[in-house]
Amino acid sequence: MIISSLPRSATDASVYTGGAGIAYALIRVAASSACMGGAISMDEKSLLGHAQTAMKTCGGGDKRAAPSLLCGVAGNMLVHALIEERAGRARESEHLAAEYLKILDEALRNDSDEWLYGRAGYLQGLLTLRKLSSRQQDFDAAIRQVSARMVESGRQYASRCGTRCPLMYQWYGEEYLGAAHGLIGIVHQLLMAREVLKDQMNLEGWEEVLVKSLDYIIACRFDSGNYPALHFCHGAPGAVFMFLAAFRAFPSHERYGRFALVYRDVCQAGDCVWEYGLLKKVPTRQIGREGPGLCHGVAGNGYCFLALYRDDPDTEKKGEWLHRAVEFAEFMREEGERNERWLLKPDNPYSLFEGLGGAVCFLADLVGVLQSQIETSSDLDHHVPSFPLFETPLS
Repeated sequence: MIISSLPRSATDASVYTGGAGIAYALIRVAASSACMGGAISMDEKSLLGHAQTAMKTCGGGDKRAAPSLLCGVAGNMLVHALIEERAGRARESEHLAAEYLKILDEALRNDSDEWLYGRAGYLQGLLTLRKLSSRQQDFDAAIRQVSARMVESGRQYASRCGTRCPLMYQWYGEEYLGAAHGLIGIVHQLLMAREVLKDQMNLEGWEEVLVKSLDYIIACRFDSGNYPALHFCHGAPGAVFMFLAAFRAFPSHERYGRFALVYRDVCQAGDCVWEYGLLKKVPTRQIGREGPGLCHGVAGNGYCFLALYRDDPDTEKKGEWLHRAVEFAEFMREEGERNERWLLKPDNPYSLFEGLGGAVCFLADLVGVLQSQIETSSDLDHHVPSFPLFETPLS
Protein backbone atom coordinates (compact mmCIF):
# COMPACT_ATOMS: atom_id res chain seq x y z
CA MET A 1 0.00 0.00 0.00
CA ILE A 2 2.81 2.42 0.88
CA ILE A 3 4.86 1.63 -2.22
CA SER A 4 1.87 1.83 -4.56
CA SER A 5 1.04 5.27 -3.17
CA LEU A 6 4.45 6.81 -3.90
CA PRO A 7 5.06 9.65 -4.54
CA ARG A 8 1.71 11.05 -3.41
CA SER A 9 2.14 9.47 0.02
CA ALA A 10 5.19 11.66 0.68
CA THR A 11 3.32 14.78 1.76
CA ASP A 12 6.48 16.58 2.92
CA ALA A 13 10.22 16.06 3.21
CA SER A 14 10.51 15.06 6.85
CA VAL A 15 11.32 11.81 8.59
CA TYR A 16 8.32 12.34 10.86
CA THR A 17 5.50 12.62 8.32
CA GLY A 18 7.15 12.73 4.88
CA GLY A 19 9.15 10.94 2.25
CA ALA A 20 12.31 10.50 4.32
CA GLY A 21 10.34 8.58 6.93
CA ILE A 22 8.77 6.33 4.32
CA ALA A 23 12.24 5.68 2.93
CA TYR A 24 13.43 4.79 6.43
CA ALA A 25 10.58 2.30 6.87
CA LEU A 26 11.55 0.60 3.62
CA ILE A 27 15.20 0.43 4.76
CA ARG A 28 14.09 -1.25 7.98
CA VAL A 29 12.12 -3.86 6.06
CA ALA A 30 15.07 -4.38 3.70
CA ALA A 31 17.43 -4.85 6.65
CA SER A 32 15.03 -7.38 8.19
CA SER A 33 14.28 -9.24 4.97
CA ALA A 34 16.75 -12.06 5.67
CA CYS A 35 14.98 -12.68 8.97
CA MET A 36 11.46 -12.64 7.56
CA GLY A 37 11.45 -15.83 5.54
CA GLY A 38 8.63 -15.68 2.99
CA ALA A 39 6.72 -12.98 4.84
CA ILE A 40 7.49 -10.39 2.14
CA SER A 41 7.39 -10.78 -1.62
CA MET A 42 9.99 -8.11 -2.44
CA ASP A 43 13.75 -8.57 -2.21
CA GLU A 44 16.16 -6.20 -0.50
CA LYS A 45 17.36 -4.60 -3.74
CA SER A 46 13.81 -3.70 -4.77
CA LEU A 47 13.01 -2.30 -1.34
CA LEU A 48 16.12 -0.11 -1.42
CA GLY A 49 15.14 1.11 -4.88
CA HIS A 50 11.75 2.20 -3.56
CA ALA A 51 13.46 3.86 -0.59
CA GLN A 52 15.57 5.89 -3.01
CA THR A 53 12.40 6.84 -4.91
CA ALA A 54 10.83 8.06 -1.69
CA MET A 55 13.90 10.17 -0.91
CA LYS A 56 13.80 11.77 -4.35
CA THR A 57 10.30 13.06 -3.64
CA CYS A 58 11.41 15.05 -0.61
CA GLY A 59 14.70 16.78 -1.37
CA GLY A 60 17.07 17.73 1.41
CA GLY A 61 14.70 18.55 4.25
CA ASP A 62 13.65 21.72 6.05
CA LYS A 63 16.71 23.95 6.45
CA ARG A 64 14.87 26.09 9.00
CA ALA A 65 15.03 23.11 11.39
CA ALA A 66 18.37 21.74 10.22
CA PRO A 67 19.46 19.89 13.43
CA SER A 68 16.06 18.20 13.87
CA LEU A 69 16.30 14.45 13.33
CA LEU A 70 12.62 14.06 12.58
CA CYS A 71 11.71 17.33 10.89
CA GLY A 72 14.90 18.83 9.42
CA VAL A 73 17.96 18.37 7.25
CA ALA A 74 19.72 16.14 9.79
CA GLY A 75 17.10 13.41 9.54
CA ASN A 76 17.17 13.38 5.75
CA MET A 77 20.96 13.10 5.76
CA LEU A 78 20.79 10.21 8.19
CA VAL A 79 18.24 8.28 6.14
CA HIS A 80 20.16 8.93 2.92
CA ALA A 81 23.36 7.66 4.60
CA LEU A 82 21.57 4.50 5.75
CA ILE A 83 20.32 3.83 2.22
CA GLU A 84 23.81 4.22 0.77
CA GLU A 85 25.34 2.02 3.47
CA ARG A 86 22.73 -0.69 2.96
CA ALA A 87 23.29 -0.57 -0.80
CA GLY A 88 27.02 -1.12 -0.32
CA ARG A 89 28.07 2.39 -1.32
CA ALA A 90 30.37 3.06 1.63
CA ARG A 91 32.01 6.14 0.12
CA GLU A 92 28.69 7.91 -0.38
CA SER A 93 27.51 6.89 3.09
CA GLU A 94 30.72 8.21 4.66
CA HIS A 95 30.32 11.54 2.85
CA LEU A 96 26.78 11.94 4.19
CA ALA A 97 27.95 11.09 7.70
CA ALA A 98 30.56 13.85 7.41
CA GLU A 99 27.85 16.26 6.25
CA TYR A 100 25.79 15.33 9.32
CA LEU A 101 28.72 16.36 11.53
CA LYS A 102 28.74 19.78 9.88
CA ILE A 103 25.38 20.53 11.52
CA LEU A 104 27.00 20.17 14.97
CA ASP A 105 27.52 23.89 15.62
CA GLU A 106 23.92 24.66 14.76
CA ALA A 107 22.75 21.85 17.04
CA LEU A 108 24.82 23.28 19.90
CA ARG A 109 23.24 26.72 19.33
CA ASN A 110 19.72 25.28 19.15
CA ASP A 111 17.35 26.47 21.87
CA SER A 112 15.70 23.05 22.21
CA ASP A 113 16.94 19.86 23.87
CA GLU A 114 14.01 17.53 23.18
CA TRP A 115 13.97 14.59 20.78
CA LEU A 116 11.53 15.70 18.09
CA TYR A 117 13.14 19.02 17.15
CA GLY A 118 16.16 19.46 19.39
CA ARG A 119 19.52 18.18 20.51
CA ALA A 120 18.30 14.81 21.80
CA GLY A 121 17.22 13.86 18.29
CA TYR A 122 20.45 15.09 16.76
CA LEU A 123 22.33 13.04 19.39
CA GLN A 124 20.41 9.91 18.37
CA GLY A 125 21.57 10.51 14.80
CA LEU A 126 25.18 10.78 15.97
CA LEU A 127 24.86 7.52 17.90
CA THR A 128 23.41 5.75 14.87
CA LEU A 129 25.94 7.04 12.34
CA ARG A 130 28.84 6.34 14.70
CA LYS A 131 28.19 2.63 14.18
CA LEU A 132 28.55 3.02 10.41
CA SER A 133 31.36 5.54 10.05
CA SER A 134 35.12 5.05 10.06
CA ARG A 135 35.41 8.49 11.71
CA GLN A 136 34.51 7.19 15.16
CA GLN A 137 36.71 9.69 17.00
CA ASP A 138 34.96 12.61 15.29
CA PHE A 139 31.57 11.21 16.24
CA ASP A 140 32.68 10.58 19.82
CA ALA A 141 33.84 14.19 20.11
CA ALA A 142 30.48 15.41 18.76
CA ILE A 143 28.58 13.10 21.12
CA ARG A 144 30.55 14.52 24.07
CA GLN A 145 29.80 18.10 23.07
CA VAL A 146 26.09 17.60 22.46
CA SER A 147 25.61 15.53 25.62
CA ALA A 148 27.46 18.08 27.76
CA ARG A 149 25.38 20.90 26.27
CA MET A 150 22.16 19.01 27.03
CA VAL A 151 23.17 18.36 30.64
CA GLU A 152 24.23 21.98 31.18
CA SER A 153 21.02 23.26 29.60
CA GLY A 154 18.93 21.00 31.84
CA ARG A 155 20.81 22.05 34.95
CA GLN A 156 20.41 25.73 34.16
CA TYR A 157 16.67 25.49 33.55
CA ALA A 158 16.18 23.28 36.64
CA SER A 159 17.89 25.96 38.73
CA ARG A 160 15.71 28.71 37.25
CA CYS A 161 12.40 26.91 37.68
CA GLY A 162 13.13 25.57 41.18
CA THR A 163 12.37 21.89 40.52
CA ARG A 164 13.81 19.15 42.72
CA CYS A 165 14.92 17.28 39.60
CA PRO A 166 18.55 18.09 38.68
CA LEU A 167 17.60 18.25 35.00
CA MET A 168 14.54 19.98 33.59
CA TYR A 169 13.62 21.31 30.17
CA GLN A 170 10.86 23.34 28.59
CA TRP A 171 9.27 23.20 25.18
CA TYR A 172 7.40 26.36 24.15
CA GLY A 173 7.09 27.35 27.79
CA GLU A 174 5.79 23.97 29.02
CA GLU A 175 7.66 21.32 31.00
CA TYR A 176 7.01 17.90 29.45
CA LEU A 177 7.78 14.50 30.93
CA GLY A 178 7.43 12.20 27.91
CA ALA A 179 9.61 10.80 25.17
CA ALA A 180 8.91 13.23 22.33
CA HIS A 181 9.26 16.64 23.98
CA GLY A 182 10.26 15.95 27.55
CA LEU A 183 12.53 14.60 30.23
CA ILE A 184 12.08 10.88 29.46
CA GLY A 185 13.24 11.28 25.86
CA ILE A 186 16.20 13.47 26.79
CA VAL A 187 17.36 11.24 29.65
CA HIS A 188 17.00 8.18 27.39
CA GLN A 189 19.35 9.64 24.78
CA LEU A 190 21.85 10.72 27.46
CA LEU A 191 21.82 7.19 28.88
CA MET A 192 22.68 5.77 25.46
CA ALA A 193 25.40 8.39 25.01
CA ARG A 194 26.83 7.42 28.40
CA GLU A 195 27.32 3.87 27.14
CA VAL A 196 29.48 5.25 24.32
CA LEU A 197 31.45 7.74 26.44
CA LYS A 198 31.97 5.82 29.67
CA ASP A 199 35.48 4.67 28.70
CA GLN A 200 36.54 8.08 27.38
CA MET A 201 35.79 10.58 30.13
CA ASN A 202 34.96 10.91 33.81
CA LEU A 203 31.19 10.55 34.06
CA GLU A 204 30.75 10.46 37.84
CA GLY A 205 28.86 13.75 37.82
CA TRP A 206 26.67 12.54 34.98
CA GLU A 207 25.76 9.38 36.84
CA GLU A 208 24.47 11.32 39.84
CA VAL A 209 22.46 13.71 37.66
CA LEU A 210 20.93 10.96 35.53
CA VAL A 211 20.12 8.68 38.47
CA LYS A 212 18.40 11.50 40.36
CA SER A 213 16.47 12.37 37.20
CA LEU A 214 15.36 8.74 36.90
CA ASP A 215 14.26 8.83 40.55
CA TYR A 216 12.27 12.00 39.87
CA ILE A 217 10.53 10.44 36.87
CA ILE A 218 9.55 7.39 38.94
CA ALA A 219 8.11 9.73 41.59
CA CYS A 220 5.85 11.25 38.90
CA ARG A 221 4.29 7.87 38.11
CA PHE A 222 0.58 7.35 38.73
CA ASP A 223 -0.62 4.39 40.80
CA SER A 224 -1.69 2.73 37.54
CA GLY A 225 1.94 2.62 36.39
CA ASN A 226 1.33 5.24 33.73
CA TYR A 227 2.78 8.69 33.30
CA PRO A 228 0.80 11.62 31.88
CA ALA A 229 -0.90 10.28 28.67
CA LEU A 230 -0.50 6.76 27.25
CA HIS A 231 1.25 7.23 23.94
CA PHE A 232 4.88 6.55 23.16
CA CYS A 233 5.38 10.30 22.90
CA HIS A 234 4.11 11.16 26.40
CA GLY A 235 3.45 8.24 28.76
CA ALA A 236 4.51 4.83 30.02
CA PRO A 237 5.71 3.44 26.66
CA GLY A 238 8.60 5.90 26.50
CA ALA A 239 9.49 5.09 30.11
CA VAL A 240 9.96 1.40 29.21
CA PHE A 241 12.79 2.25 26.81
CA MET A 242 14.36 4.67 29.28
CA PHE A 243 14.45 2.14 32.14
CA LEU A 244 15.95 -0.53 29.88
CA ALA A 245 18.61 1.97 28.76
CA ALA A 246 19.34 2.79 32.42
CA PHE A 247 20.02 -0.87 33.15
CA ARG A 248 22.51 -1.06 30.28
CA ALA A 249 24.15 2.26 31.20
CA PHE A 250 24.63 1.55 34.93
CA PRO A 251 25.60 -2.13 35.22
CA SER A 252 27.18 -1.62 38.66
CA HIS A 253 24.66 0.81 40.18
CA GLU A 254 22.98 -0.45 43.37
CA ARG A 255 19.50 0.15 41.94
CA TYR A 256 19.53 0.70 38.20
CA GLY A 257 22.32 -1.83 37.64
CA ARG A 258 20.29 -4.63 39.23
CA PHE A 259 17.69 -5.83 36.81
CA ALA A 260 15.54 -7.20 39.62
CA LEU A 261 15.04 -3.65 40.92
CA VAL A 262 14.66 -1.89 37.57
CA TYR A 263 12.41 -4.75 36.56
CA ARG A 264 9.61 -3.62 38.86
CA ASP A 265 9.47 -0.22 37.20
CA VAL A 266 9.76 -1.68 33.71
CA CYS A 267 7.09 -4.32 34.30
CA GLN A 268 4.68 -1.83 35.82
CA ALA A 269 5.04 0.41 32.78
CA GLY A 270 4.74 -2.59 30.42
CA ASP A 271 1.65 -3.91 32.19
CA CYS A 272 0.09 -0.45 31.95
CA VAL A 273 0.69 -0.40 28.19
CA TRP A 274 -0.90 -3.84 27.92
CA GLU A 275 -3.98 -2.77 29.85
CA TYR A 276 -4.53 0.61 28.22
CA GLY A 277 -2.23 0.71 25.19
CA LEU A 278 -4.82 0.15 22.49
CA LEU A 279 -5.85 3.69 23.37
CA LYS A 280 -9.43 3.03 24.34
CA LYS A 281 -11.58 6.06 24.98
CA VAL A 282 -14.13 4.29 27.12
CA PRO A 283 -17.08 6.75 27.01
CA THR A 284 -17.29 6.56 23.21
CA ARG A 285 -15.56 3.21 22.67
CA GLN A 286 -13.10 4.71 20.23
CA ILE A 287 -10.64 1.82 20.27
CA GLY A 288 -7.20 2.51 18.82
CA ARG A 289 -8.53 5.88 17.77
CA GLU A 290 -5.12 7.29 16.86
CA GLY A 291 -4.45 4.65 14.20
CA PRO A 292 -1.51 2.28 13.71
CA GLY A 293 1.44 4.67 13.99
CA LEU A 294 4.46 5.00 16.26
CA CYS A 295 4.12 8.33 18.02
CA HIS A 296 0.56 8.06 19.34
CA GLY A 297 -0.70 4.84 17.81
CA VAL A 298 -0.78 1.10 18.37
CA ALA A 299 2.60 0.23 16.81
CA GLY A 300 4.49 2.60 19.10
CA ASN A 301 2.94 0.96 22.14
CA GLY A 302 3.54 -2.50 20.69
CA TYR A 303 7.25 -1.77 20.41
CA CYS A 304 7.42 -1.71 24.22
CA PHE A 305 6.73 -5.43 24.27
CA LEU A 306 9.42 -6.15 21.68
CA ALA A 307 11.93 -4.19 23.77
CA LEU A 308 10.91 -6.07 26.91
CA TYR A 309 11.13 -9.38 25.05
CA ARG A 310 14.60 -8.43 23.85
CA ASP A 311 16.00 -7.46 27.26
CA ASP A 312 14.13 -9.58 29.81
CA PRO A 313 16.37 -12.41 31.10
CA ASP A 314 13.34 -14.36 32.40
CA THR A 315 12.50 -16.92 29.68
CA GLU A 316 8.90 -17.34 30.81
CA LYS A 317 8.30 -13.61 30.98
CA LYS A 318 9.92 -13.14 27.55
CA GLY A 319 7.19 -15.36 26.12
CA GLU A 320 4.52 -13.20 27.73
CA TRP A 321 5.97 -9.99 26.29
CA LEU A 322 6.17 -11.53 22.82
CA HIS A 323 2.58 -12.76 23.10
CA ARG A 324 1.48 -9.22 23.90
CA ALA A 325 3.34 -7.84 20.87
CA VAL A 326 1.58 -10.43 18.70
CA GLU A 327 -1.79 -9.44 20.16
CA PHE A 328 -1.19 -5.78 19.30
CA ALA A 329 -0.23 -6.78 15.76
CA GLU A 330 -3.34 -8.94 15.51
CA PHE A 331 -5.46 -6.01 16.65
CA MET A 332 -4.02 -3.88 13.85
CA ARG A 333 -4.72 -6.61 11.29
CA GLU A 334 -8.31 -7.16 12.42
CA GLU A 335 -9.09 -3.47 12.75
CA GLY A 336 -7.54 -2.75 9.36
CA GLU A 337 -9.54 -5.49 7.65
CA ARG A 338 -12.73 -4.39 9.35
CA ASN A 339 -12.28 -0.70 8.73
CA GLU A 340 -9.68 0.60 6.26
CA ARG A 341 -10.55 4.11 7.38
CA TRP A 342 -8.88 3.29 10.70
CA LEU A 343 -5.61 2.47 8.93
CA LEU A 344 -5.76 5.74 7.02
CA LYS A 345 -7.10 7.87 9.88
CA PRO A 346 -3.93 9.87 10.70
CA ASP A 347 -3.35 13.15 8.87
CA ASN A 348 -0.36 11.53 7.15
CA PRO A 349 -1.56 7.92 6.87
CA TYR A 350 1.52 6.42 5.18
CA SER A 351 4.12 8.22 7.28
CA LEU A 352 6.69 6.77 9.68
CA PHE A 353 5.51 8.31 12.92
CA GLU A 354 1.80 8.88 12.31
CA GLY A 355 0.84 6.09 9.97
CA LEU A 356 1.55 2.83 8.22
CA GLY A 357 5.30 3.37 7.84
CA GLY A 358 5.77 2.90 11.57
CA ALA A 359 3.38 -0.04 11.66
CA VAL A 360 5.45 -1.71 8.93
CA CYS A 361 8.62 -1.30 11.03
CA PHE A 362 6.90 -2.86 14.04
CA LEU A 363 5.56 -5.78 12.01
CA ALA A 364 8.93 -6.37 10.32
CA ASP A 365 10.66 -6.52 13.70
CA LEU A 366 7.95 -8.78 15.11
CA VAL A 367 8.10 -11.20 12.17
CA GLY A 368 11.89 -11.22 12.39
CA VAL A 369 11.71 -12.21 16.06
CA LEU A 370 9.10 -14.90 15.40
CA GLN A 371 11.07 -16.33 12.49
CA SER A 372 14.21 -16.45 14.62
CA GLN A 373 12.39 -18.76 17.01
CA ILE A 374 11.64 -21.36 14.36
CA GLU A 375 14.70 -21.10 12.09
CA THR A 376 18.27 -22.10 12.82
CA SER A 377 20.40 -19.93 10.51
CA SER A 378 22.81 -17.49 12.16
CA ASP A 379 21.14 -14.51 10.45
CA LEU A 380 17.80 -15.31 12.00
CA ASP A 381 19.23 -16.00 15.44
CA HIS A 382 20.45 -12.43 15.76
CA HIS A 383 17.45 -10.31 14.80
CA VAL A 384 17.30 -7.55 17.41
CA PRO A 385 14.28 -5.19 17.36
CA SER A 386 14.66 -1.49 18.17
CA PHE A 387 12.27 1.47 18.19
CA PRO A 388 12.93 3.51 15.01
CA LEU A 389 15.27 6.46 15.59
CA PHE A 390 14.72 6.45 19.34
CA GLU A 391 16.76 3.41 20.31
CA THR A 392 20.21 3.05 18.79
CA PRO A 393 20.19 -0.39 17.10
CA LEU A 394 21.70 -2.84 19.56
CA SER A 395 22.91 -5.42 17.04
